[in-house]
Amino acid sequence: MELKDLFEHLCKTEQCRIVDIDEYGTLGYPFSAGGQVWEICSDITYDGEHLELVLYLDFPPEFPLMLPKLYLERSIYDAIKYIPHINKDCSICIFDEGMNTLIPKSNLPYFVDFILHRGKRIVKDGENEDFRIEEFRKEFKAYWDLEYSEKDKVYLVGLHSISGTGKEVKAIGFQNQTLAGYHYFLYTEDDEREKIEKYAEARGSKIKEMAVLEIDFEKVEPPFQMSYRESLEHIRGAQDKIDAFKNLCKAHSLSDILVIFRNQNVGAIEYYGWIYEDVIVQPRKFSGIRRKPSNFQIVSESRWAETMFVQRLTFDNLGEQRLSKRAAGVIEQKHSVLCTGLGSVGSNLIYFLKNLPVNHFGLIDPEQLKVENIKRNLLGFRSTNKNKVDVLADFLMDHYPGHEIEKRQASVTTVINQESDFINKFDIHIVAVGKTMVEEFILKKVELGILTKPLLLLWVEPYLASGQLLLVKPEDAGVAAKLVKKFDYAVVSNEDTPQQAVYLIEGSCQSGYFPYSSTFLTHFLSAVFPVIKDAVLQGVPKSEVYTWIGDKEFAKSQGLVLTEFGEAHPTFSLIRNDIK
Repeated sequence: MELKDLFEHLCKTEQCRIVDIDEYGTLGYPFSAGGQVWEICSDITYDGEHLELVLYLDFPPEFPLMLPKLYLERSIYDAIKYIPHINKDCSICIFDEGMNTLIPKSNLPYFVDFILHRGKRIVKDGENEDFRIEEFRKEFKAYWDLEYSEKDKVYLVGLHSISGTGKEVKAIGFQNQTLAGYHYFLYTEDDEREKIEKYAEARGSKIKEMAVLEIDFEKVEPPFQMSYRESLEHIRGAQDKIDAFKNLCKAHSLSDILVIFRNQNVGAIEYYGWIYEDVIVQPRKFSGIRRKPSNFQIVSESRWAETMFVQRLTFDNLGEQRLSKRAAGVIEQKHSVLCTGLGSVGSNLIYFLKNLPVNHFGLIDPEQLKVENIKRNLLGFRSTNKNKVDVLADFLMDHYPGHEIEKRQASVTTVINQESDFINKFDIHIVAVGKTMVEEFILKKVELGILTKPLLLLWVEPYLASGQLLLVKPEDAGVAAKLVKKFDYAVVSNEDTPQQAVYLIEGSCQSGYFPYSSTFLTHFLSAVFPVIKDAVLQGVPKSEVYTWIGDKEFAKSQGLVLTEFGEAHPTFSLIRNDIK
């Protein structure tokens, strides 16, 4: 059905006109470019009186693949505001944009009628005070975050990691360098503060202690703009709070005091608050003596108390429980993983592991990233000539600053010989060094009981003819070592394949390498990741070897000769065998 047919349908019951595009600028709504807007005039009863209602229905050019928007005429909204589900730009929230609403293309007239009916209902519901307050309670954030005048300012510059109640809320501020635009961090646990402080300092931000006053904020109906003096009305709710605020004003500058509150009307943990600006005040005469008003007098009694407005703040929840539930829908048990070898295989595996409920990472690698490896490594050009452990630690911290990350820029053999306890503190040890002698050394230490945790070994063959994953329970380390030494599941025959086909040299000694593409590497890691995920989250119930078979025809075209095992299994298959 065409828009003109819909328009004719609506004209049968409503007074409508198509808005000329030249009027868009005058009306001042964010209408869709290239779409079509209808003005619809209707009548409703509001607070017992007749109300002429003017609505604008905006059809984007992509309609019916994209939802239209409905706007309430601004002068009407200004006369009866504030109404739940009507935004600052006068758009009416008909659909939740996160719900992936489907437009019934077979019945567009009904769809348009529904939008208008729903819009009118939202406006009319605004006359019911009980309904209005209840909806404002549920939608508190949406209205707190609005700016209600030119003097009113709200800043989404706060973070918090608070997951419960009953503990003192503390705060720090970030100076000379914000964290992704955030200025403040609320916390109750000192270890949470230590993590964020470490992350901030690594990014050139200095920490500043903030004074905190937590109050009960009862107001739920907008507007929320507050002069300095009006803000005191919300603090005076309890005598101990106003006394505490006076003491903070004596001990701190106004800009170092955060007044905060928790929204008690939702299940989520939401924090809001405000801060005051420092006021430069010249001393005035009081009884013949020049004195400056105190900070509390500035807020409560001075000429600034009525003319200056608090800067309202919203604190985003960085808590691990909240983010886990937001990602997975449930709060997952946390795990720890040690990754040894951060080359092409190990670094790209980090990309997969960061999506698991792992909050403690260990990183071991002695090398820096070289430019010749950036096409296969997770890290890019900006990380060249930097220590792999450092840049991958930054990568993980940028993903979530609450991660606990420990790193060792040394060979794994050195770490084992000097501090085996470092390795044993993790739930599982993943090794992707690709060196048989190192793998045998690690397995021997597990067999001797020096290393005690389950082990995952990964390596790939040239041109990624295969990728191998060994899951080793500590009691099977001896058997696994024999398998690594005489491996039965190789796809490339080392005896029959010429060395120059699998080991390329760029022109001098120490410049040789085994070629394989990042495309096949991603294919391999994707295939074995479900196995790795289960091992990390549930442990290793059985020692096994998984062989991912690469593109055999491509391997042969590069001069590789395949083993009987390789020939026996199809390309891109994943083969499981017990470690015997």
